[in-house]
This record gives sequence, structure tokens and C-alpha cells, in this order.
Amino acid sequence: MTPNTSAFASDSHRQPLFSSFGGLAALFLSFCTAGCASWFTYSVPPNPDKYHLAEHGWLADARSSDDSIYFRLYRTSEPTAANPSLPTVTVDCRSCNLIEEPLPVQFDPTGTARVFIPEARQLLSVRLHIHGSGIDTTFVQKQPAPEQATSIYKLATPLKGRVLVTQLAILAPDTTLDRAICTAQIGDELNIFGERSGFYLVHHPLFHEPLYLLKENAVRIN
Repeated sequence: MTPNTSAFASDSHRQPLFSSFGGLAALFLSFCTAGCASWFTYSVPPNPDKYHLAEHGWLADARSSDDSIYFRLYRTSEPTAANPSLPTVTVDCRSCNLIEEPLPVQFDPTGTARVFIPEARQLLSVRLHIHGSGIDTTFVQKQPAPEQATSIYKLATPLKGRVLVTQLAILAPDTTLDRAICTAQIGDELNIFGERSGFYLVHHPLFHEPLYLLKENAVRIN
């Protein structure tokens, strides 16, 4: 009986076809991978007309008892320009209890603006929102540095350091902690008059006398 070799013959004829198909598939996948990689690595160039916050802080006004918060902006297309072009912006306080209309601000030639919000100096942290053409951002202004705060708040006893609050904490008038005067939030930075066993003697803008903060609720940063 003669074996039927036609099946084997047809299989042998198909083999090159499958082999070439596999090569084409691999080539296609390599092109696809390269193309997909280029799609995912493509980045949109920055908008040249967008503005960014460069710095901010407290600026005591030597001409009066007022104190202001300053901030400086720069433009994407001219990050180091001495006289940058500047947008028209307004500022409002997001952490203030008194609701006021957004304040228009003016810039000096260096791109620095200053804003005076009376309630701001009474808060441990101030959240200010800047809105205008090319910018929409919020920043948090902490308390002034110890030496500057001593001058701004006209304290008889100088402030000697600073702590960072690590968990919600009460501020009390004595070590019994029976009566909470106010609270400090996580992330607040408080200037201190000094330390006592288990406590930091901290300054709150609304009080001239030290308040007691448990050391376990904060860490010394200055």
C-alpha cells in the first residue's frame, strides 16, 4: 500500500507562507511599538504667554503700621527678563473669614506686586488666589520669620525660632491645656518664644502672650 504523501506535501508548501507571515507580523509590531513610543513621549511645548509664581513673602511697610504680602510673577517666554510684560490680575483671600471682592493689584517694573489684606496678619497661614490672563493659581503664605514677626507684631519679647505643626493641635494659655484658645492645623508654621519641658511657647498673631503647644504635635525647624 502506497502511503498518501499529499498531506505532507501540502504542509511543506504552507510552511514558508506561515514563516513569511510571522516575519511580517514581527515587522509590523516593531513599527507599531516605535510609533506608539513616539506618541507617548510627545510633549506639548509650554505656552509662552503663561505666567508663573516666582516668589512670595511678607513685606513690612516702614511708612505705616500696615504690612503687606508681596509676590513676583514671570512669563514662560521671558523667565529672566528684568522688565517683564505683566498681566492684569486680581487677588482674593481663600482662608479669610471676611469675604471681600477680589483686589486688583499693580506690578512694579520687576514684576513684583504687593497686596494688603487686614485679616491676613491675624492668621497662621494665608491662602491667596491669583487670577488673571495667563495665570490662575493659589499659594500659601506662612507666618513671617521670627525676627520680622517680632517687628511686625511689636513684641516685647523677641521670637527665637520656628516649629512645623505635624497634627491638629490646641494652643492653650497654660500647661494644663484645660482651655483651648485656638487650634493650629497640619502644615502651619509657628514662631516660638522658647521651650519648656514638653511644650513650645508659641506666638499667635492675635495674642502678645505666649501660648502652649505640646512638643509631640510639632517639630522644630529653626
